[in-house]
Amino acid sequence: MAPWPCEKDRCGPGRGPVDRGGGRHHRRRHRHRGRSPRLWHGRDGGAGRHPRRHPDCHAAQGRRNEGRSPFSGGPAGMTPVLDPVRVVVADDQTLFRTMLARMLASDPRVRVVGQARDGREAIEQARAERPNVVLMDLQMPLLNGVEATRFLAREAPEIKVLALSAYADEDTISQALTNGAVAFIQKDVTFEDMLERVLEAGPKSPGQRRPRAPLTEREGHVLGHVAAGLSNKQIAKRLGLSEKTVRNHLSRAFNKLGATNRTEAVMTAMRRGLVTA
Repeated sequence: MAPWPCEKDRCGPGRGPVDRGGGRHHRRRHRHRGRSPRLWHGRDGGAGRHPRRHPDCHAAQGRRNEGRSPFSGGPAGMTPVLDPVRVVVADDQTLFRTMLARMLASDPRVRVVGQARDGREAIEQARAERPNVVLMDLQMPLLNGVEATRFLAREAPEIKVLALSAYADEDTISQALTNGAVAFIQKDVTFEDMLERVLEAGPKSPGQRRPRAPLTEREGHVLGHVAAGLSNKQIAKRLGLSEKTVRNHLSRAFNKLGATNRTEAVMTAMRRGLVTA
């Protein structure tokens, strides 16, 4: 698509085309002056009876764009403005679902694009709205959240599923994470924690993407023993450490993995190939 024509007031006074015959500069009145500007097409962007934009116009445009961010159009160095995280809330408890959706929608960084009462509706909403994140209750009728999570992980892996449950036993957490959920959230967490997990799962600009800190060798060893079913006391005895040191290693590993408990940390580490059972 060709650029806009060079108008007299854009090029500035005294910058009209050069007379090739005598070498004198002169101003030429444009016939299209006073009319609405139009776009046209040409093989080289300037072919045809309409002139190209004058080089001085391009230079001026370049000066106007200097120091501007390619993401937001604002000054360079500003944080790019991202679209809100698109969220579907799936839960068969109407009061919990509507209240959570309303609270999430009150944050400008989140856009709730759908609600679902069971696993089938969750899949339908995900197909129709293509959310970034699905908050998926695991215990729902017709099609439970585990099955719905497995389906989305297989058919739409770009959609991040955050598993929700009132129960935080190891079997429930293990079911969620092994079937494709990226994280497990117990329903009694604060709204601030819930919001933080949603934003963390959503898309990020290149400037916000920080590489995950790798587990240290000692953290990996401790987590490997947790995967084997050992208690902190048993791990401390086997590695010649104090129980406090074991807890500190586990705490740092939890933070790096985005986990809130031992089971979630182990399942996340196993999924990433950091530890083996």
